[in-house]
Amino acid sequence: MSKLIKNMTALIIFLMLSLTVQSTNIQIKDSIGIASYYGGGDGYHGKRTANGEIFDENKLTCAHKTLPFGTKVKVTNLSNDKTLILRVNDRGPFIKGRIIDVSKDASIKLEFYNQGSTKVKIEIVDDNADIVQLVEHINHNDEVGSSILPIRTYLTLPERVFIFEDYKMHP
Repeated sequence: MSKLIKNMTALIIFLMLSLTVQSTNIQIKDSIGIASYYGGGDGYHGKRTANGEIFDENKLTCAHKTLPFGTKVKVTNLSNDKTLILRVNDRGPFIKGRIIDVSKDASIKLEFYNQGSTKVKIEIVDDNADIVQLVEHINHNDEVGSSILPIRTYLTLPERVFIFEDYKMHP
């Protein structure tokens, strides 16, 4: 009986997480402002970002002050209407008036590399960051829910597969 309850609980959690994953364009507060870039000889390439991965100026990533890591944002250069989907993997910018820092490659594709900054609009494209954070929390902590997940449960989100193994969950 206990194993059946555990399996049912895991199935319910899995279904709730799976059903809430959806792609949308959600506007965020202060979604229009100045973007700048980093990389390109400023010493950041190859160093750790705030989420722990190594910064690669040639990848389509960005830094945002508050959006959860893993959030995908659509950045539109308002001077030429070029758009790009970027993944938040760092914190910043730390210069007043700027709302996002993009990688060097992103600035080239958005066509503002030579200028250094430009006015942009930001929209959340993949609104599953809360789910990703919950799963990452579960992967690093034991105390999250009210039952024990079965030996192995898989949760697949875009670009990620999460494996839950033997997690003790408390009420």
